[in-house]
Amino acid sequence: MWKKVYSNYAKAYAKFYASGQNSDDFYDYCDGNWDAAYLRVCTKVKPGLEAFVNGGIHAEDEVDSMNMDKEPVRPQSNRSSRWQDQVVNTVSRLADFIVGSSTTVAVPSTASNANRNQDESVLLDRITKLHHLIDKVQESIRTEEANGNTASALEESLGLYQRRLQRLQTQLADLD
Repeated sequence: MWKKVYSNYAKAYAKFYASGQNSDDFYDYCDGNWDAAYLRVCTKVKPGLEAFVNGGIHAEDEVDSMNMDKEPVRPQSNRSSRWQDQVVNTVSRLADFIVGSSTTVAVPSTASNANRNQDESVLLDRITKLHHLIDKVQESIRTEEANGNTASALEESLGLYQRRLQRLQTQLADLD
């Protein structure tokens, strides 16, 4: 509400004090807006309000509710420690590979669980898409055969998609 009232007041105020205007009545420049005229009357009755209306609040009345003058507190992040752990694991694996050691560094269980869940999700998504693709190819083969055409290219693609589906289903079973 204040923005609208102040906007109307500022427009009328600018017109009222523009040179070459012929009226001394502020209301003539308000375009019938009583709020802007009332704000003008208030600033005439209480001259201290005019500085507030035109320029915002006084410096001594300002309150920094967001504490912008203070140094921002940054939350502690485990990102750097996780990154360091990954670097250490990678260097250890490289050292084991170069030396020829058969020991490997174990990946933390939380990371492996997260990766396993993500792998499972990706596999399920791919399997679902392949099922849809196989259904569409089978439908296209039936349509071609109904029209009396051979669909050898479609049958080759169907075989390829079915082999790929079998491979993905095997990978999914291996995750369990």
